[in-house]
This record gives sequence, C-alpha cells and structure tokens, in this order.
Amino acid sequence: MLKHIIWHNLCSVIYRVSFRKRTNSNIQQTYVKIISMANKTSKILRIILIGALIVIAIIIAVFATIGLPESLKSSSLISEYISPEKKSESSPNENTITSQPEEKTEKVVPEIGDEQIATFQYDISDGIILLSLADGYYKHLFAFHPESIPLSRITNTQGDDINPEFSPDGNYIAYASNRNGQWDIFILDIKRGNEIQLTDSLEYDGSPTWSPDGQWIAYESYVNYNLEIFLLSTIDRDQSPVQLTNNQDSDHSPKWSPLTSKIVFVSDRSGNNEIWLVEIGDTENRFTNISNNPNEQDLFPAWSHDGQYIAWSSVYERNRSIFYIDTNSDDYKTKRAGTGNRPLWSPDDNAILSEINFPNSNGLTIYSSDDGQILLPLTYLQSKTFGIDWKSGEVSSGLIKYIIEHNEHYVLPKLWENKDIDNTVSAIGREKLAQLPDTSAPYPFLHNDVDDSFLNLRTYVSEIVGWDFLQNLENAYIPITEPLKPGMENDWLLTGRAFAFNILPLDAGWVKIIREDVFGETYWRVYLKTRYQDGTQGQPLRYTPWDMSARYEGDTISYEQGGKLESVPSGYWIDFTEIASRFGWKRLPAQNDWRTYFPSTRFNHYVFVEGSNWYDALLEIYPEEIIGDQN
Repeated sequence: MLKHIIWHNLCSVIYRVSFRKRTNSNIQQTYVKIISMANKTSKILRIILIGALIVIAIIIAVFATIGLPESLKSSSLISEYISPEKKSESSPNENTITSQPEEKTEKVVPEIGDEQIATFQYDISDGIILLSLADGYYKHLFAFHPESIPLSRITNTQGDDINPEFSPDGNYIAYASNRNGQWDIFILDIKRGNEIQLTDSLEYDGSPTWSPDGQWIAYESYVNYNLEIFLLSTIDRDQSPVQLTNNQDSDHSPKWSPLTSKIVFVSDRSGNNEIWLVEIGDTENRFTNISNNPNEQDLFPAWSHDGQYIAWSSVYERNRSIFYIDTNSDDYKTKRAGTGNRPLWSPDDNAILSEINFPNSNGLTIYSSDDGQILLPLTYLQSKTFGIDWKSGEVSSGLIKYIIEHNEHYVLPKLWENKDIDNTVSAIGREKLAQLPDTSAPYPFLHNDVDDSFLNLRTYVSEIVGWDFLQNLENAYIPITEPLKPGMENDWLLTGRAFAFNILPLDAGWVKIIREDVFGETYWRVYLKTRYQDGTQGQPLRYTPWDMSARYEGDTISYEQGGKLESVPSGYWIDFTEIASRFGWKRLPAQNDWRTYFPSTRFNHYVFVEGSNWYDALLEIYPEEIIGDQN
C-alpha cells in the first residue's frame, strides 16, 4: 500500500509539470500509461513480498525441527586447535548429533509396546554395561549387568561390531564395525534405532571415544602402516578428520576426558606400550607419559567420570592388574586396585569393573576404588570382550526395548555339530578316530567327537585370513606306540583331542606369538597375518610379540629368558587363539623349562578338553591294560 501511494504521488507531480509545459493530449495519455504501469508494479511487488514471507516461514519451521545447518555449527572444545581464528557459539553442554547421512540403515530397534515397557522388571539403578562379545562367527554389541540385567544382544549384523562407547547424554553408541567390508566408525541412535556411518575409508578405523560435548569423536586409524589418532566432527560431515598424533610409533586406544580437552591413549613411542596423555589445546608440551613403566605392557586406559582419575592394566607379579593415578597430583603416583584387565569406572566412580582373563575363559568382577575390596564376585562371560562401557541415567530407558526382546540370558551359538562319518578307524573297540580330509600330518586323525569342530575351525580361519593355515600340521593324533619327545609323556596328542600347527609360518613372519603370564603360568596368544593387506581382513596388531628365535642369537639375556620382545609388526592380523576358543579349542601352558627347551613352549598346541582329563580321554580310545595306571 505504501509503495502504491508513493508511485501515485510521483506520477501526479510529473503530470502537473508536464501539463503546464505542454497541453496536448499526448501528455495526458502518457500519464495514464504511467499510472497503469505503477499499478502493475505494485501488484508484482506485493506478490514477491508475500512469497518471500512464505519461504521465510518454511525455513523457520524446518530449523525448529532439525536444528541449524551443520555449516553454521562447530565445537568450541576443538575449534581453537583446528582454527584459532574461529570460535564456536554452540553450548558445550549440547550433546545432540544433528548431522544425518543421506542414506540410513534400517531401524534395528525391537518392536516393543508401551505396555511391555511399563512392566519392565529389571533394576537399572546401577546403570547398564555395554560390551562387545563373540557371537558365533561375528562379534556383536550386548547390554548387560551381572547383578540385574540378562545378556541382551543389541546389534546383529553380518560383521563384527566392537569398541562401543556411550555418548555423554546416553542417546547414542559409537562403535567400530566391518559390516561393509572394511573397518569404519558407526553411531547407533539408541531411541530411534538408526545406524549412522561416520567414516568411510579402506583403512582400519576403530576405538571411537566422545568429546564431553558430544560434538567430536577421537578414534584410531591405520595410516602409512601405523596406528594414529584422529579427531572427527559428529555435526559437520563436510569437515575432514584432524590428525592428532603423527609419530613413527603406534598410537592407539584413545579415551577422551569426560570434562576437558585431554585424551589418554596407548603408545610405544618410548619403546614399549605405555599410557600417554595429550592436551589438545597445548601446542608446546602436548604429550606426557603418565605410566612410566617401560618394562611392562600398559594397556586399556579409562577415565573416571569426574575426570580426576585414570586407570589402566599392566603386569604385577606375572599377572595383569589394574592400576590408577590421581591426575590432580604432581607425581602421578600409581595405585593398584586388583587383578584384571580392561578397567572401567562405575557411574559414581566408587568402583572399578575389571575383566578377568583366565587362560581359556573370561569373567567380570568389581573392586572398590578406595580399598580394592571385591564388591562383585566373579561373573563368567561366554566370550572374551572386545570393548566395554558402563553408564547410568537416561541411557537405561533407551536400551530397555533390547533387554525386553531377550528377557532371558542370551546364549552364544555353537559353531559345530558332531557328525558320524565313514572314514573312521577302530581302536580296539573304543571310540573311533576320524581321518581328516586333505590334511597333512604324520597321522591325520582326530577323535570323532572333535574332528567336526576342527574342520569347521579350519574352514573359517581360511576364509578370514585368506590362506589355509591348518592344512599342514606338525601333529594331530599320535599313536601310543610312537616315541615322544622328552618331558611330553602325558601329551594330549595321544588322545586324539589335540593338534599342533606347523611352525614354519612363524619363521616366515606370517605368525606372531604374544606372551601372556596368567596366574604364574606362561601362555601364548597366536596371531596370523592376513593374505590381503588392504583393510578387508584382520586388524592392526597393538601388542608386542615375543621373538623365540632370539634365544639362538648369542645374546646371554635373550637365551636365559627364552627370547625377547620385538617391535610391533605392521600389517593386518587375526587372533587365532580367540577364534579357536569359539570352536572349543584351548591353549596349553608352557612347561617350566620352556626357556631352555623349545618343545616345552607348546605355543602351537591346542586341545579340545570338553570336561575330560588326560587319562580319561586316553581311556576312550585305549583299554586300561595298554596304557597302565598313569592316573
């Protein structure tokens, strides 16, 4: 309306001036045309104005629903490190992921009604423990609490899901998965069930950990044949990852402080795996060694929820134990909480949960963080863990549907089934021995109760490692009439329930062994190098292998110790010992003279015990009068 009045007055002035100078009819016609044009222009302006108001209203409605565009947001916690000139206006307490990918996976949240939720019977006041366990051929995420919540599966993909961690607000879970063929970082929206793929690279990405505001994730990535730590925005998908460490040695297993811009991680930059601390905003004295323990393997750092304490696992009296420090102290003096591995602080920081690793089984216990008193008796797990977290509060309501779906304790599936086959030989009327097809060994036989497990293990390992590791064996079944090596009289190979893999791949560098001292005995964890080193098989190795051949190099110390630690090798590897345990095969301890007598190491021996002792297992294939009284 205002524009119309202005145009009308302007045209009136033009008319009066023009009329006084020229009185012919052409001027009047000119006035009429101008008035007509002004009216049309006014209508067009009104239409444009109304259209603009409609567009603005739509934009406001969209922003109110999904939040500001990602390009307008950044985290104040990291912005100074990335670009000192740019400061974030977002609140450090905003824990919302506003970025969504163009493609989303299908919802995985169970269809559970409100009535079922209302009758939820489990006590979740102590929070929920989130852990990754072996689940058949894969690894999946589970919710659990040893005192109140049954083991409940959360993910069920055709791949491995590991290293889970709750977001600060408990609405999301970050984890690593190889479901798409290579290892990437994913985020699970607990309430909606949407799974968001955060990284997409051929290189291995793993061990995600959240910033206090939930707007960044630190993770480990395998670049240039080495593990390094990167930072990635969860709200700005266009922003490239920022490399936090750049060292010729391995930096991995990051954990972000719940309150600050500090990150604790594991590094062997000092020659052995130790716990290091990095201050993101400090450009001068950024890295600090806080464990200072060069003679042992320090692993799995974990912050207390108040950000004051850091716990990790190391070796104490030939067994892994939990240690922690007060970061407010000047000297970083370590204190021991108790025996265990993978420490995790309770939501109230009054206790430390610990994984207990036995030679062939695993469990959980909880210690008081004040005096080390055991607060929870040992609870056995059905598998080794591949990452664990513990959180209380709002997260509990988001996971209730997954817990209700199972209602009972989830039982991991069995990976083999015994089948009677024709290629068996009778041993004096006792249980039969089954011949192993296409297997090279002096006597390619195993007990009929365990041969199917072995064949399934061999097939699976061949698939995931890319080469047939178990085709050529040093030994399978050994007849009782065969002479044995000194000190091997009660050898499980005599029972048909054991095998010894060929050690030639060890000499060729395709096998690495990790020494593990468990309750005073020495065991070995075996890793196999994958055929394809492109990130589609295995993971980078984080642990320092034991070099058996060093005992023959003329070094006195290496000879007396039976070898020495070697540097962490590059490349991708799989944990054969862990995989064999899924099929029922257990490792044996080294004998007391293993340092000076190589066969006593027994690092290549695996046994399928199934509740039997050696003598009873021998009785299954031989009569007592043949083997004599060796019980």
